[in-house]
Amino acid sequence: MTARWIWAVGCHPWSFAHPEEARWRLLPEDGEIYVDYLRAKTYKHTHLLLDPAVRPWAAQFVAEEAGYSEREYLRRTARFGKKIHLDGLTCRALRHDRIFLTLRAVDWDMPVVVMMFGTDAGTLMGYAAGERAKTYTASLKARSFC
Repeated sequence: MTARWIWAVGCHPWSFAHPEEARWRLLPEDGEIYVDYLRAKTYKHTHLLLDPAVRPWAAQFVAEEAGYSEREYLRRTARFGKKIHLDGLTCRALRHDRIFLTLRAVDWDMPVVVMMFGTDAGTLMGYAAGERAKTYTASLKARSFC
């Protein structure tokens, strides 16, 4: 579930390891639920429509699973990757996958994705150009992860 959460919200493990500083919130808006938190490094808001697949367990997961060390989230993600035969899967690859798919879904509209993920266009271009995003996205989709 940790890997699924990191992928769904595109978060750096710091944001989950430091829940008080990241200020995790689930916000109902217009009949939908959004996740809002502060990004690692920039401390800018990330404000995303919560993936319907994680909605049933999101609040409980944030309450019970936030606050472990970044290393623990890295370990959990690597363990999940091995379980589904994606050796080398990392939190970073999951985050880049999520952002890559979002960029593609909004037809590469950078300002929209900058607002959603609280990052800058240069960082997003790096995510989009990364070969890991393209490779892991296809592998994860093939395993019904997405």
